[in-house]
Amino acid sequence: MPINRVLDFFSYINESNIETTKIVVLTGNVKGSKTSTSFKEECKKRKIECYIVDVNDAIIEKSYNGHLINTGDNTIQIDPNSTVIVPRRGVLENSYTKQILSYLEDSRYFTVNTLESMEVCENKYLTSQILEESGLPVPKC
Repeated sequence: MPINRVLDFFSYINESNIETTKIVVLTGNVKGSKTSTSFKEECKKRKIECYIVDVNDAIIEKSYNGHLINTGDNTIQIDPNSTVIVPRRGVLENSYTKQILSYLEDSRYFTVNTLESMEVCENKYLTSQILEESGLPVPKC
């Protein structure tokens, strides 16, 4: 299943209009994240708009053609047809930040990681249960 999501992501980027595609990285650590910095640098090379958003400070409003993300410093216009959401672990910090990701998923944005998949990865019991149900070997304690 994860491989399909990666292929879907590459397909999305390849099929979308590169001039209007935006990537929004939702994180709880805007300043100290090497991964977020890497996203920003790679997007700059490819001439893709990229925004690193502290999900704890974000406010999302519905607009006529998508949504507005207000970060306090600026407002970002996003659209489900041209925006990729890349949630980082900081989204799992509290119910407010989880609700933001859930709302974006329900609004049909392409998310690289779903809230459900992130929560499963954070829970060893659920992870082993899913692996076992999929027929993959799971170490026994």
